[in-house]
Amino acid sequence: TLEDFVVICGDAYTDAQILKMERVLCAELEYEVYMPHSYSFLRRYGKCVNADMRQLTIGRYALELSLQEYHYVSKRPSQLAAAALLFSMRKGGGDKQEWDTTCQHYTGYTEAELEDLVDMMDRSSISAPEDRHCKNIYKKYSHQVFFKVALLPPLGK
Repeated sequence: TLEDFVVICGDAYTDAQILKMERVLCAELEYEVYMPHSYSFLRRYGKCVNADMRQLTIGRYALELSLQEYHYVSKRPSQLAAAALLFSMRKGGGDKQEWDTTCQHYTGYTEAELEDLVDMMDRSSISAPEDRHCKNIYKKYSHQVFFKVALLPPLGK
């Protein structure tokens, strides 16, 4: 904590001085501090499993739909991205089709921990064509440029 830094410095600096210097250092190093979002996590996870562009597009479609629905708000961006990756695997995107130890290692989530979220994403993709908040996303991802991923059949059980 900040108080720990003050103690470590032998009270030579106040907490305000430490924070000011931290801002100066971040600015000098051009270090940008921001809240990570699910797209960043999906990109990282995709690199770990060598996902192709179609697979990442399926995941981005699921994430973009999740931005429109309130029940996703309580989920962590890393969890949303991991579920979107699993969703894309099940939708048939890419060569990698199963959640293995590599996926679990890099995401920190087991397949079982993501099941409910994947089901939610599937329901969102099913209702997207009729949902007034998601129609444009559906239309966008129905285009060839986005591999027509919105037109893929539901996962089903």
